[in-house]
Amino acid sequence: MKLFPVIAVIFSTILFGCARQQVWEKAGSTQSDFSKDRYACMQQSQQPVSGAYVNQYGGFASSNIITNGNLFGACMNSRGWNLADKTSPEGSTPYSEAIGAIVTEQKASCSREDLQAFYRKAPCTTGDTTLDQLADRSKISADEKPALSKWRAAQDEFNKRVESIHREYNLQRGNPIAQVIEKASMAGDALALELYNGKITWGEFNNRRRELFNRTLDEFKSAAAGSN
Repeated sequence: MKLFPVIAVIFSTILFGCARQQVWEKAGSTQSDFSKDRYACMQQSQQPVSGAYVNQYGGFASSNIITNGNLFGACMNSRGWNLADKTSPEGSTPYSEAIGAIVTEQKASCSREDLQAFYRKAPCTTGDTTLDQLADRSKISADEKPALSKWRAAQDEFNKRVESIHREYNLQRGNPIAQVIEKASMAGDALALELYNGKITWGEFNNRRRELFNRTLDEFKSAAAGSN
């Protein structure tokens, strides 16, 4: 379960002017043709990766399956598909539109009634953290745990969609960017589990969540610039 779609969404909006915003085209094809070929190429270009994260609070490791962008591109090319720049008359792109849709959905999730027990203790977006939340010495209650679990499940979907968008539309830097998001998600998992199990307070959770955001922002910028 991945916890930080806000990081993914905010960082993605930073890249609107940085990424190669392209779509796959094939003369005479339909959306159904694209979906079928894309699915087949995704299956053929999967590969396992492992990662580890360590800080002063501890560490953890994980293994995941990611899409190799070069293999995926070669597969699509072999099936007659080619990447082409595509900008709408209003200046938007499929990439920005896809990210924008997730931004809208994420903002809407901040108002979900079943998550308010969580949002009373932690902000929906990291930048809105209050001093009271940073200083909160209370630990999670039994009534707050269901909201935390539901929040985590919702964020998993957001992150997976953002990772997929970067890999599909950002041919050059999509994989490194998605890997930064995955790393932040793993760190977020570990942090939330500490909160859930009563090992840390809400204040510690909010402080470390903010630290994670700032650290990941730097890594995200490096991945987008191709300096990592």
